[in-house]
Amino acid sequence: MEFGRYKEVTSGFLAGLHVGMSQIYKELQNAFKKIPMERLVGLYAEKDESNPWDNLVAAIAEIVYDSLASLANSFEGIDDRNWSHAISVFHDIFPSFGDQAVGLDPLQQRLAIKLVDKLRENMKGYYPSISRVLLAVIGPYDRREQITKAMPAGIIREAVYKELQKLKDLHTAKPDKFEDYFPPQIRYDAATDSLTFTYRFGDALTTNLGSLDLDEVSLIDHRYWRWVPMGDAMGWTL
Repeated sequence: MEFGRYKEVTSGFLAGLHVGMSQIYKELQNAFKKIPMERLVGLYAEKDESNPWDNLVAAIAEIVYDSLASLANSFEGIDDRNWSHAISVFHDIFPSFGDQAVGLDPLQQRLAIKLVDKLRENMKGYYPSISRVLLAVIGPYDRREQITKAMPAGIIREAVYKELQKLKDLHTAKPDKFEDYFPPQIRYDAATDSLTFTYRFGDALTTNLGSLDLDEVSLIDHRYWRWVPMGDAMGWTL
């Protein structure tokens, strides 16, 4: 479902598209609660190339990813007409408030793989610039203290910021394209290797990328999964 195609339609139409999509992924995540663990394990991606024909979870992850990628190149952050869709998807699929389970469910894992893989391509100068969406919806690294590294929101934040630490290299390699990868409210300073997020009323928060001590996040590593194959360690604290 490519939201970026619908440039001349009403906000109500876009809201309807989002509601339709959200019903699909919410039903799927509710179904996870009823599926035996041994079957849930088989729904995860075992390799970084998450193909939409693997299973129903992969197909839904592809639909959600396409909806975000289709609007990425022109995404204006909080002022974008598709802001409600982008932030709602993240709040729904990677919730950051309340008591959250440790590790990723299969939908979270497959969607995160696609988003981080595209961000990795962005850091090489390729499009669509999913970085514009990810920067806007995730925000400064330490803005939400309640997010832990074990939560789904924390796992994707770690993986995204690990890739964003390559911005200095992108700034050097692709100076003519560099600004394409940021929504208007976010700026990168190469001298300090920092991202500054400026909000609607003028308040600004800065994240120094060079000071972040981040591990590599392999989303196919069983330790990041909520349900893991028999014999693997469970309950690992991230």
